[in-house]
Amino acid sequence: MDLFYVLLNIQEFAEDGIIYAEKPWHLQSNAKVITDSQPIFINDEKLEYFLEVFIVLELFEEMQTSNTCLQDQCLRIIEYANHDA
Repeated sequence: MDLFYVLLNIQEFAEDGIIYAEKPWHLQSNAKVITDSQPIFINDEKLEYFLEVFIVLELFEEMQTSNTCLQDQCLRIIEYANHDA
């Protein structure tokens, strides 16, 4: 599954889940949501901590009133993870 899918379907995951994704982060990065801190591998690529599910939910909530499409909102979340998390 890719990071874009995870972000678009964030409501389906437990709020205590943690998103891991393959760097460099972009919409097509391999991603997985887990609930423990074991290292995660997909196709021998190590995935790194991205954000907690509850943080992504809060970020989407903050952007609800903005006039941006879902893809742009997901890109903003990736930017947040890269620079502010």
